Amino acid sequence: MTTPSSLNECHQAEEPARVLLDRLGWTYVPREALPAAQMRLNDWLSEEQAERAIFELEHVNEVGIARNRTIHEYLTVRLLLTVNTPR
Repeated sequence: MTTPSSLNECHQAEEPARVLLDRLGWTYVPREALPAAQMRLNDWLSEEQAERAIFELEHVNEVGIARNRTIHEYLTVRLLLTVNTPR
């Protein structure tokens, strides 16, 4: 029997998605490792800029499917982010 405590996003969506992506050859990267991964892919980013980009993704001002759509666009098309460059 399914209990209310087992009906949560992690149980119903995140874990199955992680298992599927693993089967497809993707590698799970924990949140703590994301800035380093971003800096490897974008060698011009500082650690602060990488953290800021992740923060922006985590704090999208949308809800429901609109939030998912916005995050998908950020990840696949563009994430507009103002960065400070050293002078």
